Amino acid sequence: MPARHREAVAAEPGAKVTVTRHPDGCLVIYPASVWEEKRRALAALPYSARAFVRFVLAHAFDCCCFVATGFAFGFTAIPFLIAGYVAGFIIATFILQTIGAVEVLLAIILGAYGAAPAVAAAMALCYRGLIFWVPFAIGAVCINFTGRAGGVFSKAEDKPLIEERL
Repeated sequence: MPARHREAVAAEPGAKVTVTRHPDGCLVIYPASVWEEKRRALAALPYSARAFVRFVLAHAFDCCCFVATGFAFGFTAIPFLIAGYVAGFIIATFILQTIGAVEVLLAIILGAYGAAPAVAAAMALCYRGLIFWVPFAIGAVCINFTGRAGGVFSKAEDKPLIEERL
């Protein structure tokens, strides 16, 4: 994090920040007071802007999960955790685009910032498991159970689960 931004964040009471991804791909860091204003503005957007609201809030939540995972493993250097999130998630997702690339890159980045290799790998796997692999598995089971994938997971009929009558 650039020094001028660190100073601005440190001047905030409690020094809390929210990090999210801008639609252009860059990282945006908001001090708590500014984020609260942004959150209210996002909540006031019309229904047609819901995709944008979900995009911003999802990345803020993901980054918070990564920082919380770091804290759970005793790695509390927030600037390094944020840098690891940016490198591991954003870069690996859009450039490497292979299964396991995010996990490997996160472990490498965290190791470069001083985490022991085993801790870095455990943090990366725990974080990705919580935000990607567990929801993916639950979704796959639900699709298989309901048969809504059009035969991808099972030979289910293409019937709607709920029929609406007009």
